[in-house]
This record gives sequence, structure tokens and C-alpha cells, in this order.
Amino acid sequence: MNYQITLNGKDVALATEVGMRRNQSNIYWGSESKKASNRSDEDIHIAGFAGEVAFARITEHVAPYSCPIDLEDTHNIEDTRIGDVTVDVKTFSWDRTNLLVPAHKRDKACQIYVLMTGKLPTFTMRGWISSDELFAEAPRQFPAKIMNHVIPQERLRDPKELLESTPAQVRLLIE
Repeated sequence: MNYQITLNGKDVALATEVGMRRNQSNIYWGSESKKASNRSDEDIHIAGFAGEVAFARITEHVAPYSCPIDLEDTHNIEDTRIGDVTVDVKTFSWDRTNLLVPAHKRDKACQIYVLMTGKLPTFTMRGWISSDELFAEAPRQFPAKIMNHVIPQERLRDPKELLESTPAQVRLLIE
């Protein structure tokens, strides 16, 4: 079961503001762009943060917990937390996409990876996977020159399992 949410104007403005700041922070720190998309880096940062906000809003409406939103300009390893479990939200504009996690993330792994798809203002949670399951897959060159761990949507775990669990139960799901 997928969960879809349409962000309100306030959340769209927040995503735009924070995404633009994060893009500027990356420029300042000289971060290398590894995008395969023809969209601008700024658009990708805005959409990525919007996906994080959408995931947090879904948890507020469905789950027995809510996830904090990281408003910092510099990006932490995790995007949010469920209790003490770290979560990295990956957002793509294509509905039929794989979960792509860069191979270098293995060294700074979160415990859960969530796939969100959509475009402002509407996003859908497609599924999730634990880091142990994700990194059991060998990375491959996809797309273009980027080494990624690639998980098809069909192999992701059902969002319902994550969203209907308490934080303590989420901990058990990944152990």
C-alpha cells in the first residue's frame, strides 16, 4: 500500500527555502554534483527536501509517531529519526523508479532508507528497506557513471509495516 500526501503552501515554501539554502551550502563547501538528471542542482535539493517534509507529514497523519524535520543548511547523515532509528529519505520525480543509494553511503549508513516519488506538491511513499538489506546488494554503475545500491520498488518493504509500528517496533524490524 502506498501513502500519498499533497503538501500545503506553507510546506512548499519551507521546502523551497531549505532546498535553496542546502544547494548554496553545497556550492560553498564545493560538494561534487553526482546527479544524472538534467534538472538544476537547486531543483533537486528543493524536491529532495520536499520529499523529507512529505515523509514527516505522512507520519504525522498515519503513524503512532511523528518524525522531526531537519531544517539545517548542512546535511546530516540522516534526514530524520523514528525514535532512535536513523532514516534517509530518497526522493525521485519518476513514479516507476528504483531506490538508488550511492555506494559511498555504506560508510555513513542510516538504518532505514525510504523511497518517496513525486513532484511538488504531491509525493507518494513507495516503500522502505533496512540498511542491512540494502547493503547486502552489490553496488552497480547506475545510472550513468554513479555507483549505487539499486533496489527495485517491488523489493521494498510495505510502507504500512513501518507506519503502523511504534518506534520500539521499528527498532525490532531492523534488528
